[in-house]
Amino acid sequence: MILYFKKNSKHGPKLQATVAEVYAREMTATCHTLKDALFSTARPMSFCDIIVLLVEDQLELANLSEYGSQLIENNLILILPNKETDNLAAGCAYRPKYMADMNGDFKDVQNVIKKMTDL
Repeated sequence: MILYFKKNSKHGPKLQATVAEVYAREMTATCHTLKDALFSTARPMSFCDIIVLLVEDQLELANLSEYGSQLIENNLILILPNKETDNLAAGCAYRPKYMADMNGDFKDVQNVIKKMTDL
């Protein structure tokens, strides 16, 4: 799994801890730049079956377009800043398996990961 959040993210550590409850940390590559996270998907990795991206603002969401094809080809879980229509529309362009927002405890994301790995 690849887990992305900005280094100074206030939600990232909470997401990381929640994910670690259902997915082993040693099987998770945590990245703090989009380039690192999405470049990792170009290399064959046994733990690249799921990509979780915590996108905290509109600029970061817009920057995802640079990596669109890589995102579409993977099992993407996209966490948006909020559920505004513009953000949801932009997020749908990457065909995520699941979309959430930052307002919560990430238990929904945890449940989706659990289901994806149980298949």
